[in-house]
Amino acid sequence: MKYLKELCNVYWARPENAYGIARCMQLLDGMEFKSPSLDLMCGHGIWSFIKAGGDFDYDFDCYQDVVQLDQYKKGVDIQDHFSESYKPNIIKKPQYQIDFGLDWKENNLKKSKTLNFYKNLVQEDCNNKLSFSDKKFSTIFSNTIYWVDDLDNILKELHRILKDDGNIYLVNYLPPMNDYLSFYKSQNFPDNWIKLVDRNRSTENKHIFTKEEWKEIFSKNGFKIVEFTPTQNQLFAHFWNIGLRPLAGHILDMSKKLSKNEYYDIKKKWVKTLYEFFEPYLQNNSFTKNTPGKEVEAIFVLNKK
Repeated sequence: MKYLKELCNVYWARPENAYGIARCMQLLDGMEFKSPSLDLMCGHGIWSFIKAGGDFDYDFDCYQDVVQLDQYKKGVDIQDHFSESYKPNIIKKPQYQIDFGLDWKENNLKKSKTLNFYKNLVQEDCNNKLSFSDKKFSTIFSNTIYWVDDLDNILKELHRILKDDGNIYLVNYLPPMNDYLSFYKSQNFPDNWIKLVDRNRSTENKHIFTKEEWKEIFSKNGFKIVEFTPTQNQLFAHFWNIGLRPLAGHILDMSKKLSKNEYYDIKKKWVKTLYEFFEPYLQNNSFTKNTPGKEVEAIFVLNKK
């Protein structure tokens, strides 16, 4: 199944991510990345690299350069680090490149540079004015805009730098994404259990609104929604919000004690099993069908009004 195997490879320690991202990527297949293009808050670039058709060998994944694994349970960003050992083993190049990748973390941009996927990389804070000229981009993509502090500022900036006939593709969470916390609290699960599975995510995801609220926010900043495509439903959200999340730090810690050959061999078997496990979920309508108003995530396609 398209994207799933490669996502199981790079997100093997958090396999629920592989399932959710595969679903989102499949629904984004109609997206045309016309140049000039911008990947806003591109992170380490692996997400968009795979979406563009790139593949890695089993000896590479997004956990190749992690730190502070003992602080994982506290919500520390274990991937905010870069060393010269970070060398992607690319076995298939993407079908296209993105003109600009932008992120506020230097280590993310260093990782993105190793992919040779972005023609240009820019380090900027999206809470401030961006350095791009007016009406520069035909395509802008972001799957993390809900992390920005000043949402109105970045939307105004996106309106300024988007061409009049350009498209913006945003992947945003909707309020039901966090319903699992309310459910477990109602079942009197202890606070330490809630903290273990949440890892600060419910507070770090700053902007989670309903479809109608997003519509109003976009309109205020000069956009109209031309397409709304739900990606995940409540059943998936419950599964994704827990998954191997509480154990990932320990799993990664154990993996670092393996030799390169041991890591490669075990990883290859792990990925094969994950693929076999997830494939039926992506093919079963019960796990992909969305009820209006209950969506937990959606793709918003925006044009200028």
